Amino acid sequence: MKMHPRTLLPPVFLALSWSVLTVSASLGQSVPEKDTQGADANPPPYKVGVLYETDPASTAGWKSAAQASQGGWELTEIAYANATHDAVSALDCLVLPDSPNVPATLQPVLEKFAEGGGDFILAGGRAFSQLPAGQKPFTDLVFDPQPRFQFQGNYTVQPWSEANVKLPPEALPANQTALSGFSALGFAFPNKSRFFPLVELVDGKGRRHAWAVSLLQHTGGEFKGGHWLLAGVEQPAFYQSPTLLAWMLQTVRSYTPPAAKAATSLPPLTSRTGR
Repeated sequence: MKMHPRTLLPPVFLALSWSVLTVSASLGQSVPEKDTQGADANPPPYKVGVLYETDPASTAGWKSAAQASQGGWELTEIAYANATHDAVSALDCLVLPDSPNVPATLQPVLEKFAEGGGDFILAGGRAFSQLPAGQKPFTDLVFDPQPRFQFQGNYTVQPWSEANVKLPPEALPANQTALSGFSALGFAFPNKSRFFPLVELVDGKGRRHAWAVSLLQHTGGEFKGGHWLLAGVEQPAFYQSPTLLAWMLQTVRSYTPPAAKAATSLPPLTSRTGR
């Protein structure tokens, strides 16, 4: 597994006025698939595997979302014990609803899937945070364990205005809901990846505290072709809305990003060396 030196762009979740992205497309609209050149008018289904520990009922929300939205998804439930390379290699996306508690034994499988350009939805908090001492995750490109990126309190969850996300109010928790977790940070590198904040957490005074949901797109490098949707909220109730889960599936599958301003005009806040 490879760890990367990181140069962070300014933490947009700390500055309400920060703007890197200029909206040019609606995230709520149907957008082209990845690599659409020469695509068939009836593309094959997008194959999704939802991983669980022992109880398949924990995947019910994702299954309901896929069935109700008729988004062209083919969803399979896979127990951790059965999540071998052969079991996941034909899939397009792996959903980890409880990503903090994914066992260490799955790291080689996840790494190989990622190196093949597979997509991920990493939900439930800071991914891979409960690995045994000394065990490193297959990637350090998502989330950050520093306390300043952790959140706990009452927040309003809302689409970020500059991402132009279209989500109905019933897809998100009520205003000023008690939530905790880690900001959904993805670490992007020039000519290799792009980071797109999508949904924010705002306190009662209108201040952004963290990103609830974001997307890291790999356009080059070892994970080229992969789209990783990150959701750092820990409460299971956050993920109860089929509308929200269906939006997550659609966004990780096919997302046309808004035009980006030149990031070179924004000085780095800090640097971090890979562990």
